[in-house]
Amino acid sequence: MLDCVGKELQIGDKIVAADGNYAELLLGEVVRFTEKKIKIRAVLASRQSDEPLEFLKYPWQVFKQ
Repeated sequence: MLDCVGKELQIGDKIVAADGNYAELLLGEVVRFTEKKIKIRAVLASRQSDEPLEFLKYPWQVFKQ
């Protein structure tokens, strides 16, 4: 699967993505792939010390670091 700029994504890749409201950035990693989406484990950029949460994102919502 490709990220928003065409880079190949693999499990374990470090990524940046928008949160659900596009107000903050999520910093995390790729956990697995579904047929159309990417499951990521991430924290909000403003709260680096919080426990990570899991999110499903479309490939165009993810940027590989």
